[in-house]
Amino acid sequence: MVHASSAAVATADGSLDPSAGDQGALLDSLMWFTRVSRSLGAQVRHELGLPSGGLSALQLLQRSGAPSVSDVAVALGVDQSVASRQVAWLVECGYAERVVSPDDRRVRALRLTDEGRELERRVRVVSGERVRAATADWADDDVRMAGLILARLAEALHRTVGTGPPL
Repeated sequence: MVHASSAAVATADGSLDPSAGDQGALLDSLMWFTRVSRSLGAQVRHELGLPSGGLSALQLLQRSGAPSVSDVAVALGVDQSVASRQVAWLVECGYAERVVSPDDRRVRALRLTDEGRELERRVRVVSGERVRAATADWADDDVRMAGLILARLAEALHRTVGTGPPL
């Protein structure tokens, strides 16, 4: 089933602007995708018995070298206090550790432990199972194209929003 969209967006005064056309439909779909993606994350956390928060930082640490908490905050687009809480949870649970930064010995960097890498692998397996189930009736080319288009949109929005570079 394809999500139907009115292809209209709200103007500054709250009225609908039907001239938004395709951009409005894209925005509606993006907002819907964001809500569904959050639900997916919540289901994965529940299935693995994890509290909310921290999975984004976990996945970021898996992809990056040895970022600082500040680097994590910028890459996730959150306040330093939020990133600090997420990182503290990972460290307390033994999923990450603080180490001396290879770039600046005055800075504490973060890296995943073996347990953290295993947790991140489990998160990807469970998430991947859900995505495979959702796209089971899709052609392989459609799955590949969806990934490419989502990556292209994420990159374009990343440049527009002006957050820090993805690690």
